[in-house]
Amino acid sequence: MQDLKTHRSSDQFQLRLPDGMRDRIRAASDRNGRSINAEIVAALEEKFPAPHVDVRAVEGLLHYITSSTGDAQFFDRIREVNEKFAMMGSPLRVEPSKDGTITISAEF
Repeated sequence: MQDLKTHRSSDQFQLRLPDGMRDRIRAASDRNGRSINAEIVAALEEKFPAPHVDVRAVEGLLHYITSSTGDAQFFDRIREVNEKFAMMGSPLRVEPSKDGTITISAEF
C-alpha cells in the first residue's frame, strides 16, 4: 500500500457524513492507531487503489502489435489492444505516431 501520510498542501475535500459515521470512523481510527483523516484515506485507498501496470504484459502487447505484417493488421491490433484495455478498466491506451512509433499513454 502507498504511504498514506498527508500534509497541509495535500488535496482537501469537505465531506458531509451521515449521523453516527464520524463516531464509527473515530472508533476504527483508535483501533488502528491513526487519525480520522488517515483512516478515511486508508478506506479510500482500499476501495480505489492506484492503477498498476504489469510491464511484462505491456511488453507482450507491444510485441504483438509491432510483429504485424502490414499497416491494416498493425492498426487492427492497436484497436484490439485498446479495446482490451478499456474492457479491463485500464487507463492505458496505445497510440500510433506519424513516424511509425507507438506511444503508450494513461488517461486518468
